[in-house]
Amino acid sequence: MSAFAMKPTFSDQAGYRRWKQQWRALYHQISATIRRDKVNAKNAQRRGEGKSQQRQLNYQQAMAFKLMGLLQEARARWQRIITMQQQIAEQMASFPLTISDCRVVDFHFNRGSNEMPFLPKWVIKTKGKSYYIHHITAQCAWTTREIPEGSTKGMLRFRNCDLYISAEGEATITTSVAKEEAKVA
Repeated sequence: MSAFAMKPTFSDQAGYRRWKQQWRALYHQISATIRRDKVNAKNAQRRGEGKSQQRQLNYQQAMAFKLMGLLQEARARWQRIITMQQQIAEQMASFPLTISDCRVVDFHFNRGSNEMPFLPKWVIKTKGKSYYIHHITAQCAWTTREIPEGSTKGMLRFRNCDLYISAEGEATITTSVAKEEAKVA
């Protein structure tokens, strides 16, 4: 296995440990090769024939440098995963939640859930805050909204509604009672 095939793509602690074990084995192998090639390159240079061995040594050192960069990337990814898990747990603890008289509620798919299975599949945004949910039921009209820039390209938009999120992370959007009463009067 090469350093280029070691991109960290784990999504849990067991995956992180497996990745780090593979990384450690590859790093020890490259380190041993570098030490051996360094001695061979010095000996060849003393004999006056060190050009080709020096190139191979430089390649091995570049691989070791790449592996160290990948280790830093893996550590950062693991910290992000831990932070995300804590934030999701804190948010789920804040449910059930009722938000009345929302002018706009935006709803879209959470692309991060494709890569990290512990993330909820859906995101609801209203009144400047995002909520990660598992399921949504809407009992009012909606429109689509497309955004050319940013990570979210499209969403569903609900206007003048009430939002209820259950303790299980299931959202229900209903037409706002206050707005309906204002229309009738």
